[in-house]
Amino acid sequence: MSKERFTTPFCECMYPFLQQPSIDKSDNNFPDVFKITLVCTKEHDELLKQIIALYKDSGGTETLGEKGHPIKFHKTIEGKQVDGTFDIVFKSKAEFYDHIFTCDSDGREIVRLKNFVANGSVVRVNWSYAYYNKKGNKGVSLFLNGVQIRDLIEWQGLGADEMGFNQVEGYKAGDDVPVEFKSEPSDEDLNQQDGSPVEDDLPF
Repeated sequence: MSKERFTTPFCECMYPFLQQPSIDKSDNNFPDVFKITLVCTKEHDELLKQIIALYKDSGGTETLGEKGHPIKFHKTIEGKQVDGTFDIVFKSKAEFYDHIFTCDSDGREIVRLKNFVANGSVVRVNWSYAYYNKKGNKGVSLFLNGVQIRDLIEWQGLGADEMGFNQVEGYKAGDDVPVEFKSEPSDEDLNQQDGSPVEDDLPF
């Protein structure tokens, strides 16, 4: 795995799994992953060119948008393809993390016990990569290291007031709620990521 780390420009995101992993019991190699999809346009041309170049250097032979290529054509949740818009998925094995480092626009770490970042939030991603060659299937894996949120759309997009939950007497959340996360993984931990391909299919 490359020790180089890169930071994307700010993009809208989809399908973020940052504080809980995405579970796919049908995938024996990568059943649990933290991941996020960035939705990119020509505005993000430099990022698209960088990843295309990495894939070419890996010896990958699939064309843009095909299975195995790290850049896919963007489709809406309804399945309609959007011209000139692309998806890039960044993933990391959950066995190396308790959560993905996530911070606000000031760089302050955010720690919560739920996946609170929803589709349409504007974020940027810190990432690294590794080439793989699995039985002649060559390509590049894009690893997710951290996320900074510029514009947050919270999951469900509703707060207590919007759901009609007015203030009442009773339980008050406070310091009795334990939050225990490990620190960021060391370089040694990250180097254990084997660089094998992570399936690009999203479970939605």
